[in-house]
Amino acid sequence: MNLINQKPTWVRKAVILLALFTALCGLAFFPQKASAQAVQSIKGQVQDVQGQPLIGASVHLQETLQGTQTDVQGRFQLNQVRPGHYWLQVSMVGYATLTKSVTVAQEPVSVSLTLQPSNQQLQEVVVQSHGAQLNQQESSVLTQTADETYINQNAGASLMGTLEKLPGVSAINMGVGISKPVIRGLSFNRVLVTDSGIKQEGQQWGSDHGLEIDQFNVEQVEIVKGSASLMHGSDALGGVVRISHPVAVQEGHYTASVRGIYRSNNDTYGTTVATAGNHRGLTFRVRATHLRYADYKVPAETFTYNRFVLPIYDGRLKNTAGRENHFSGTVGVNKNWGYTHLTVSNYNQQVGIFSGAMGIPRAYMLTPDGSRRNIAFPSQDINHFKIISNSNIQLGKNWLEADLGYQRNHRKELSAPHAHGAPSEDSNHLATQLDLQTATANIRYFPHFSGKLEPTFGLQAQAQKNRQAGFEFLLPHFKSQQVGFFALSKYRLHKKWIANGGLRVDYGHLSAEEEQRTFYYENRYLATIQQSPRVNRDFWGWSGSLGVACNPTERWGLKANFGKTFRIPAAAELTANGMHHGTFRYEQGDATLKPEQGYQLDVAVSYDNERLQLSVTPFFNLFQNYIYLSPSGIFPTVNIDGSLYPVAEAGQLYRFRQTRALHTGAEATAKYFLLQTLTFGLTAEYVWAQNRTTQLPLPFTPPFALQADAEYNLPRLTTYLQNGYFKVNYGYYAAQHRVERNELETDAYSLVSLTTGIHLGQQKWGQLGFQVQNLLNGKYLNHLSRYRILNLPEPGRNYVVSLSIDLETP
Repeated sequence: MNLINQKPTWVRKAVILLALFTALCGLAFFPQKASAQAVQSIKGQVQDVQGQPLIGASVHLQETLQGTQTDVQGRFQLNQVRPGHYWLQVSMVGYATLTKSVTVAQEPVSVSLTLQPSNQQLQEVVVQSHGAQLNQQESSVLTQTADETYINQNAGASLMGTLEKLPGVSAINMGVGISKPVIRGLSFNRVLVTDSGIKQEGQQWGSDHGLEIDQFNVEQVEIVKGSASLMHGSDALGGVVRISHPVAVQEGHYTASVRGIYRSNNDTYGTTVATAGNHRGLTFRVRATHLRYADYKVPAETFTYNRFVLPIYDGRLKNTAGRENHFSGTVGVNKNWGYTHLTVSNYNQQVGIFSGAMGIPRAYMLTPDGSRRNIAFPSQDINHFKIISNSNIQLGKNWLEADLGYQRNHRKELSAPHAHGAPSEDSNHLATQLDLQTATANIRYFPHFSGKLEPTFGLQAQAQKNRQAGFEFLLPHFKSQQVGFFALSKYRLHKKWIANGGLRVDYGHLSAEEEQRTFYYENRYLATIQQSPRVNRDFWGWSGSLGVACNPTERWGLKANFGKTFRIPAAAELTANGMHHGTFRYEQGDATLKPEQGYQLDVAVSYDNERLQLSVTPFFNLFQNYIYLSPSGIFPTVNIDGSLYPVAEAGQLYRFRQTRALHTGAEATAKYFLLQTLTFGLTAEYVWAQNRTTQLPLPFTPPFALQADAEYNLPRLTTYLQNGYFKVNYGYYAAQHRVERNELETDAYSLVSLTTGIHLGQQKWGQLGFQVQNLLNGKYLNHLSRYRILNLPEPGRNYVVSLSIDLETP
């Protein structure tokens, strides 16, 4: 009897993935013996621009994740390094991260490295993958990296709330705990999120669906602006939010950390604890996070919906409280042949949804229920489970990288049936359940040539299965498969000219079952109707890009990248047909939609000297068959025997449509170092999007934004108080009057925030941080917020206090 086949689906897939992980471990240990006699060392010294040694700088090899720190003379040595091609990365707080290519042959390698000072926590380093890197000067694609320091200093209520201050990055949000990424005005299935090399798969097509990722478990995030389809697939047409796999602690070291956080606006109390270690290359990492928050405050006493003025009691939005419990654990092996890691994580969030967002707001639904932390109906219960295997194995002078993953996104939306037309005697509160399971395999091969050519070959495959339930309908049962093959290359045309390019072919298949549903009107059964037709579609497409990066002088940089892109329609775009109450609308897909096709041009010009950094990054995108969600201006109805019946409390009907579209804009940044301790920054960004068929703007386009900030690094106060900083940020967001027909406009507004913090202890074992967000308690409508449809302002003033304690042995 086959015992495995009797187990649940996720157990079988977990067993299969564990078997693959074990096989990779075995494959990795095999070549270790073959070259045990050929190991060498990499040694060197790290210094600053004045030639002074830097003590405690982190040095590690990207391919093997083996690392060390510099000693009191700034020296380091990595032993037992096998012959091959590596990328050596050096980082230290207060300095720009340095990445250097190193080739190990038959002799020890010696290097001298100089770090440039930097007050920025945003490092412009491109990590294409663990096996092949390009630094920012060599890449034709614009990428910025937010490191752990930046993430801690700018921590918002969610990961995207933390990152949306970056130029060209914004977030679609619903309340304080749910947000999703927008890059240059593109979002949903055009912006891909990867976690440790695996595409995050949830219900990313929904604006009320956030990223199911614990932001406290993120050490580094890379934002790719512009098309990254070649490496990541068709959904990366607009960009990528790439969460890096954590670097293991040094061999023989063990760490433990605890962080507490408090946010005043919604009375958040949160704690995250973590520990990690490395015993002779055997590594582990564990983290657990708990958050609990109450209804959040807004600077308003009323809001207006359809000319009805409704109350906001005590300045809080009823039923926006929530709680989160997250866990992540990693075990692995780091050796000189590479590494292999296995990560298991679980993200759980239970959050209330403001009652007025689930149907027509009524005054009796808005009265206080006696508890600010109570989660009543309507609400969401989201659980995201993942198993990820990451391996990078040396094969001679070449590298084979494999990322394998299984994830299950289980979402429940709970509500009272009688509030949405279903019979009141129905005691089942499950409005919508979406159960999405995804298996992913990403394989990349990096052959090393001695010439100017550095190629990469890859295969990506994915299989999905979605099951739905509940008394409401949004998506049918469906299955999908995708596979893509790509070849990328970097070619050194000249010492100062680097060319990048590649080709990719993708195939996708989607099959969805026909769905029949009973239709109720005023609690009466009327008929059984077809809610969604049977769909069986195949999609083929190709994408390609060609770019160049040039650094004519040490001060100036120029890059340009032109690409042809292709995107497979998402399941929701093809099959959705139902109330989506979290976004206060009825969404209707189109099973005949064609794949998107586009041509994208990205350009970047930069200037950098000791005091001034400037950059201008324009972009131009021309799309054919652009898929967008269009507000119709009407309410949905059902035709039964020639009579039209309205769908209960469905909101406005939004249809997925296709058109020719033009999408362009730019970001401009300036940073001036007045003193070594005082820095001024300015960022401007603008997106212009046009429907070329109707000549109307595209919906959900962010307005022009301008941000100015000043940062002062405090001198060392005492032995136990050091590395203090104080930062003031001013943001201006213009009115958005360029909206599609039936889309609401928003007025201009300004925001001021303060951030300060300091390290504690001689060994910097602790860090105390303090923020004031929306300092002036301004009342404003965010154009990308789902609650603006109800004329609900964003959260008011928010004080954030955090305390971190980090310990390390030896």
